[in-house]
Amino acid sequence: MIDSTDRIGQRLDHPEQVPAEFQHLIPDDIARVEWILSHEVKGRVLDVGCSDGAISRRIQDTWDVGLVGADFNKAVRWAACWDIREPFKVPSIAIGFDAVYCTEVLEHLFPHESEIALANLWAVLKPGGQLIITVPNRAKEGPHARWDWPDHKQYFLWWLLEQVLWRQFRDVQCRPIVDDIWLGAVCIK
Repeated sequence: MIDSTDRIGQRLDHPEQVPAEFQHLIPDDIARVEWILSHEVKGRVLDVGCSDGAISRRIQDTWDVGLVGADFNKAVRWAACWDIREPFKVPSIAIGFDAVYCTEVLEHLFPHESEIALANLWAVLKPGGQLIITVPNRAKEGPHARWDWPDHKQYFLWWLLEQVLWRQFRDVQCRPIVDDIWLGAVCIK
């Protein structure tokens, strides 16, 4: 059986193998990835919290960029190991990026950890670089809600996410996306 709860690549690459109880996740996963890929990136790109690399591969294929994947999980073999919750522990490989993706990461951190993580992400971006974020929308209720998962440590409404991002970034565009299931933000350093 496939662990469909946290491996988006399994849902995107092998939807026919996803158990029936997780089939409802597939359409909004596809729509969220389409939103992520709709923001053009160039140059050197970092995908933080890359997990199984499903989104990383799609970013690289869509925009033909130099991409580095990073995840705190040492079991992710193809990616650099970086725990963005550690203050001022930015590896040298992670300096000078034109764009950083941080999709479905912040909700897994406690609020004080996400503050550290955002400071680290700001530090690795070049001036004018962009940060692209997605998180589940706390305002979305019902069977398609994605915020109410056992490993989530905080929840975001659009205005709360925007408030947190304005502490680090000079330009923040934040809004509900994909039928309000997710929040998407694009920030400029």
